[in-house]
Amino acid sequence: MLIRRLYEILGTLIIGDGFAFLFAPRRHMLIWVEALHLPAWQRLVGWFAEHETVGRATGVVEIALGAWLVARAYRDVE
Repeated sequence: MLIRRLYEILGTLIIGDGFAFLFAPRRHMLIWVEALHLPAWQRLVGWFAEHETVGRATGVVEIALGAWLVARAYRDVE
């Protein structure tokens, strides 16, 4: 049961992040620039902030991945 709960929690978080990425990709990524003070991280986050179409596509992928995890958590539960 613990694994199912973890799948549900993780899936829900990923879905929420995906929606933020889908609807406000630039602003969503700019929040994360200061999360880590690593140049590679800041370049990656900056790249996503500048390429909003890629960010939106990533959001769709995140929503699908989160939905898959949640569905996996609910498999065989009645």
